[in-house]
Amino acid sequence: MRSRTNMLLTMALAPLLLCLGCSEAPPPGATAPAPVKVKAKLSVTKPVATPKPAPLTFTLPPEHVFGAEVKLGEFTVKAVNRYWAGPHTTTLTLEEAFEQKLCTISETGISNSVVAEVRGKYPVLLLTGDMLIGGRQDRLVAHSMLLEPGTTIVPVFCAEISRWTPENGEYDETFKRDRQSPQVDLNVKAAVYQQGTQAAVWSAISQVTAGLDSPDPHGTGSYRLAFDAPTVQVAIDKMFLRARKIVCAFTVGFAVYRDNEIVAADIFDSTQLLDHVADKLLRGYAMTAVYGDVTNWKIELPEEPTKDETKTPEPRRVPHNAPGTYDPPPVPLGEFQQDGTLRFECRRTPDVHPIHTGIFRGKPKP
Repeated sequence: MRSRTNMLLTMALAPLLLCLGCSEAPPPGATAPAPVKVKAKLSVTKPVATPKPAPLTFTLPPEHVFGAEVKLGEFTVKAVNRYWAGPHTTTLTLEEAFEQKLCTISETGISNSVVAEVRGKYPVLLLTGDMLIGGRQDRLVAHSMLLEPGTTIVPVFCAEISRWTPENGEYDETFKRDRQSPQVDLNVKAAVYQQGTQAAVWSAISQVTAGLDSPDPHGTGSYRLAFDAPTVQVAIDKMFLRARKIVCAFTVGFAVYRDNEIVAADIFDSTQLLDHVADKLLRGYAMTAVYGDVTNWKIELPEEPTKDETKTPEPRRVPHNAPGTYDPPPVPLGEFQQDGTLRFECRRTPDVHPIHTGIFRGKPKP
C-alpha cells in the first residue's frame, strides 16, 4: 500500500522535477538567455516657470504703440510707432542746418550760453544732449528747443572741466557738429534732467570717462574723449548696426529700458524727423550700454495730495533773446508725471503735437 502511494507521488512530481532540471542545466551548446533588466521609473517634477515681471513703463502719448525691440548690453531699446503719423517735416536738424549753412552757433563769452543765428524760413531743432564741438570749450545743449529764423540765445552746459582756451592754439568762435560722435549718453542726460546743474554734469562726465578708461593727455576732462578709445568705438558700431534694424516706416521714437524699468524715451512728430536723428540717438544709447549703467535714476512716485491742498502756480519765466543773456533750464528739466517720469515738450505754438518729447525717469521736485 505504501509503495503504491509513493509511486503516485513520484508521478505527480515528475513534471516539476523535469522543469527544474531543464532550468539548472541547459543542453550542451545552448546559450543562456540574457537577464532581463527592469528600468526603474523615476518621478521627475517639472520646475514651475517664474513669470517675468511686467515692464514698469510710462504713459505713451495717444495713438502711439510699441514696435520692434533690440537688446544692447543690459538695456532694451524699443521702437515707438505711430501708424498715422505724418511722414514729412519742415523742421531741420542741427546737422542739416550746419551742412546747408543755414545756421551758425557762436560763443557769447559766457560759459552757459551760446548764440544761434538761423537763416532761411525753417526752424532748427536742438535736442537735449546735442554736442557742440569747438569754441573756448565743448558744450552740450541744455534742453530741446526750436531755433526760429533769426537770433536765439541757447542755454548750454560745459562738456569739458578745465579748458577755456582756443583748441590747438587756433581760436574759432563758431562751433561745429562732429558727425562721428553721438549725443551724450544717458548718464549725462540724467544729470541734466534730474539736477540741471553744471556740477552734476561735470560729475557725470567724470564718471563716464573714468569708467571707460578714456585717454586724457591734456587733462581737460573732455566728454569727447570717451569716444576716442578704439574698443569703445567698435562696441558702439556693433550695437548701432543691430539697433538700426528696429526702425520701420512708422517709427517716431525710441524708449530705453533696463531691468524692465523705463530709463528714457525720445518721441517726435514725424517719421522723417525721427529718421534724421535716429543715428545719433541710437549711438548715444549704445554708449550708455558700453558704460553699462545709469546712475541717479531711482523712481520716486509723489504722494497723492489731500483735498484741501492747493498748489501755487510757479511764476512763468520770460525768455530772453538779447545777445549775452539766456533763459536757464528748469531744475529739474520737465514736469514730473504720475508714471514717474520727467517730461519735456518742445513745440511750436500752433502745433497740436510737440515736435519732440523728451522723457526720463526722475525724482519729484522737493
